[in-house]
Formats: sequence, C-alpha cells, structure tokens
Amino acid sequence: MTANEKQIGGEHYGSAIKQHWDFAWENRYDQFQYCITKYVHRHKQKNGLEDLRKAQHHLEKYIELLEEEQMMKEMSTGYVRQG
Repeated sequence: MTANEKQIGGEHYGSAIKQHWDFAWENRYDQFQYCITKYVHRHKQKNGLEDLRKAQHHLEKYIELLEEEQMMKEMSTGYVRQG
C-alpha cells in the first residue's frame, strides 16, 4: 500500500490531487508555501476561519524570513534598499 492509498484520520478535501503533498511536491514548494496553501485549500471543508488565520500566521512568518534574508543579501553587497 502506498502512502497515498492510506488515510490517517479525517477525510480528503475533494481535490483532483488526492493529497496536498503531491501538489506541493510537483510545484517544488518549501515548508511555508506548503503550509500556507494547505490551510487555504482546506478551510471550507475543515476549520473555516481558523485555517485562514493559520495560513495568515505562516505567511507573516514567511515574509519576515524573506525580508531578513533580503536585508542580509543587501548588507553583504553593500547595497541597502530604502523603503
């Protein structure tokens, strides 16, 4: 039995791709992209606004990390973007 043939608790969300991990893998998502899209995708079938808030929380952290990474790149090149 493959991992996709197994369901651990709950139900699938009626998508053409049975598991979100297949979609994320095919699109080369990182961990944050995976979580954000998972929560947005399932919110209507599972936890409603709670899932959207989880997606938002992950997105806020993702933005913080990307901004920090950008700042570190700019500092290493001597160029600091204003604004």
